[in-house]
Parts: sequence; structure tokens; C-alpha cells
Amino acid sequence: MDKTGGVPNIYVEAVGIMKVTPDTSQDYDHLPPEIKPPLLEDLTEKQHRLCVYCERRIHARENGSGSRAHIEHWHPRHSERGKHDSQAAKEDDKLSIEYRNMFACCDGATGDGEQCCDKKRKNIELHVDPAEEECRRRISYCPGSGHMRGADGDDGAEADITVLNLNERQLVANRKSYISEYLQKLFARCSGGSAKTRNELEKEKQRILASRRWPEYGGIILAMIDKRLRQYGG
Repeated sequence: MDKTGGVPNIYVEAVGIMKVTPDTSQDYDHLPPEIKPPLLEDLTEKQHRLCVYCERRIHARENGSGSRAHIEHWHPRHSERGKHDSQAAKEDDKLSIEYRNMFACCDGATGDGEQCCDKKRKNIELHVDPAEEECRRRISYCPGSGHMRGADGDDGAEADITVLNLNERQLVANRKSYISEYLQKLFARCSGGSAKTRNELEKEKQRILASRRWPEYGGIILAMIDKRLRQYGG
């Protein structure tokens, strides 16, 4: 996830006030409640309106389309280590107000009575940090089945996919259907030789990157476009 633009000023000011206010715990639970809606909107916007984990459509306001978003902490606010180690608990509190550790996440409902993303994860610690540039390269997508897996035998990524339940049956079916239809329409425009194909793929990639609102599963789609471009020397 690209958090270009930095931390919102309203959030910087709120954290600054909290840190200099006597007898105030410095953790997420003690942030002023009026700060959280604009913070969520900022995160949702920077994530191109996609859930940080499953990449389904999310919105930060009641009148948006897709799943209702909420603020997720990649490093859990109450880790298992923090339950038994006071120093780890202090680190949990510190990270709970770190902007880099916050993301917008879907409501966790799959439409099949199951849960995914942070609702399934609970407080289990993850391995693939969405804030890291290489995060997308650690996860691959199988267009034939619609499943996600760790790239090149990445055990950490594989474990995260399981913990987040990203291969839940209905989630897989919806993801496969959407991506297949999207790519089918894209590749239909890519006939007429390798030069035209490469040009069309590159135009679509730049169109997505320039958009504030990506298509659902936009990260997967971009990865698949990049894979195809490499085949054409792009």
C-alpha cells in the first residue's frame, strides 16, 4: 500500500496532544473518537477503496458501495505476547497509534456465513506487511482456480492466507469470476501482434495506477498484467 501524502495533519495533532496530556494512556483506545472517521477515510482513499487483505471494494461512509470499512492494525493491538509480557504490551500500545501500522479493512463477511480478513484473524500476528513494497510479490494468484498462495514457497505468505481465510469458498468464487471477466475484456483488446498487445497492457496498467478507485482485486490484476508484460519484454 502506498501511503503517499504522509500522515493527515488532524491525526498528527491529535497524537501530539495525547502524548503531552498528563495521565493519558498513549494507545489507540484513547484517541479522540472524532479523529477516527477522517483517519478511516484517509486510509480507504489511499488504498484505492480496496480492503487491505482481500482487495474487495470498501467504503468509509454509510452511502458508499461495497463492504463497510473499519481501521485495522497489522501488528495487533493486543498481541498474544502482550498478554504475558508487560514490555510487549507497551510495544503493542505504541504501535497501535503508529500510522504505518493502520489500514482500512472490510467487514470480514464472505456471503457464505464464513469470515475472512481481520474478523477471522483475531489477534494472530502476520508475516506479510502491506506497508512493505515487496508485499504483493510474496503472494501469487492462480487464475484457473481463483486461489491465492505464497509465491515461490513463501511459508509466511502461505500462513497469512490461511489465517485470513482468503481461500474461503465464496471468496474464491467471487474473486475468480470478477478477475476472469476483467482480464477477458482486457485481453480481447490485445489482439493484433505483440507490439499492440504490449501497448494495450501498458496503457491499462497506467490507467489503473493513475486512478483513485482501482477495480476490485486491483493488486492481483496489476500483478497479472506485469506477468504478461514480462512475456512480451515489457
